[in-house]
Amino acid sequence: MKNRIQYVDLAKGICISIVMLFHIRGINPDTCLLSPILFSACMLPPFYFLSGYFFKEERSLRLFFYKKVNRLVVPFVFFYLTTAVLVPNLLHYMVGMQFETVTGWPSLWAFIYPGEYPNIPIWFLWCLFVMNCLFYAILSLAKLLSDRNREGAIVLLCIGSAFLGTCAEKHFGTDIASLFEALKNMPFLGLGFLLGQKDAFSILTTASPTKKVVLMIASFCFTLPSCWSVDAYHVWQAILIYYISGIAGSFLILSISALLIRLPLISYIGKYSIILVLTHGLMVRGGV
Repeated sequence: MKNRIQYVDLAKGICISIVMLFHIRGINPDTCLLSPILFSACMLPPFYFLSGYFFKEERSLRLFFYKKVNRLVVPFVFFYLTTAVLVPNLLHYMVGMQFETVTGWPSLWAFIYPGEYPNIPIWFLWCLFVMNCLFYAILSLAKLLSDRNREGAIVLLCIGSAFLGTCAEKHFGTDIASLFEALKNMPFLGLGFLLGQKDAFSILTTASPTKKVVLMIASFCFTLPSCWSVDAYHVWQAILIYYISGIAGSFLILSISALLIRLPLISYIGKYSIILVLTHGLMVRGGV
């Protein structure tokens, strides 16, 4: 068994805890009066960032798909069929329970559109699978375009993906099978991958506590723009703020985690963050 990186478990634990608070806030805003900075900057971007950091270029496309399907698609399919199709339909047709989402045969393909099925948070696993597949294609294309300056090609392709995803979502007015969401957030995964190739995160474990605190403060300052209210007409300004604060939020979570290393409950939650992604939606709705 591979040795776990303790501060990464803590970072995941902090992020999934923020995700749970976000969903509590969505169901009952009066019980969770927290700044939006937590949600826009420190919730999902660090997950994408870490996914890129641990992304591995497998020897073959077949091996890549085998690993990603087993790690992401299999649990998604199982929990989707049970918690978003089987159980809701049984409760609807046998007990008469009403759901705001679709029921019947359409529930089998409801995941194509956001918010159309119960246990909505499991979309993240499917989105992560789509992102990994797209990034595999980006790496292959970057090598073909510029083998000498592959890193520059990766940066440009990730930015292009974000532009494409943003424009597509704006045009269609919704997401389709998490494809646009995956494209929009590709810069976070790409940056995590490039920093991982340089072993840039080693500074988080080797730096002095003072330097870690300085990094925390600097990161926090760059997350503050996510609290700004941007006029609806300034779409691209809002998008730029999203990426700046998202990258800063990722560094903020990681620097806090590297300073503390481990918190018993939060680290344990981070260790099993995938399970919580799949089940916390049901727990939150049942407990609020």
